[in-house]
Amino acid sequence: GVGGPTPPSPLPRTPPRAGPPSRLRTTMRTLCALVVLGAVGALRVGPPAGVGGRRAALARASAAAVAGVLAPAVASADGSRAQQRTIYDRMTPRIQSGADWYTTDLKKFIEKEDWASVGAAFTNVVTAVESRKAEPIKSSYLERQFYDPMKIWCTSFADKSITPTIKALTKHEADFEKAMAALEEVLPEDPNPGGGFFGFGKKRANLDAKSRKKAAMEAYAAGRAAYNEYIEVANRALPRNVPSMPLMP
Repeated sequence: GVGGPTPPSPLPRTPPRAGPPSRLRTTMRTLCALVVLGAVGALRVGPPAGVGGRRAALARASAAAVAGVLAPAVASADGSRAQQRTIYDRMTPRIQSGADWYTTDLKKFIEKEDWASVGAAFTNVVTAVESRKAEPIKSSYLERQFYDPMKIWCTSFADKSITPTIKALTKHEADFEKAMAALEEVLPEDPNPGGGFFGFGKKRANLDAKSRKKAAMEAYAAGRAAYNEYIEVANRALPRNVPSMPLMP
């Protein structure tokens, strides 16, 4: 699909997604990558699924994104290295953009108790339309900048089996989502009203101002720690000629 409307300010613009190729060559590496993506997707503990068939639509969009980055690499002579570099080049700029926002804007919003701006990162917006009959695909800024690209980058470390690197990356990405779910829970208002159980939205934490800020800062710190653990594992697995990703300060 193509990128949808720009998220509400102050979130930075999200780069458009790469569309799927016209033909996908099925190889062992590709199949392994897709299986890993599905396994990681099952670990999602972030914001509620939203309306209709969003979860299934998002799974199809993620699979298409993986196909888009894997197909050109699989066709090359050195598929494994080319696949890894192709995914790295396409996913890490998006992840880094999110990390820059996290350590500057998000931290500032929490410190100033600007909960509306924090909540904007969790708000689902239309990002793609598959067809006239299908429901539009919705996702949040955190999904587009962190969850999905981190999962797709994880697939680039697949070989003929699920490696220890993939297991570690899967765990740290899931921990990052858990931290962000904890941050969402302390927001005074639901960023996606109408979701949750029977459409009544998620129950909000009843906190005073001081406790809310403290809980938000703890979730922020947990998210930063999980992200840095993910990046450290990925950096150790990168080839020597591929630049390492910086950690969050």
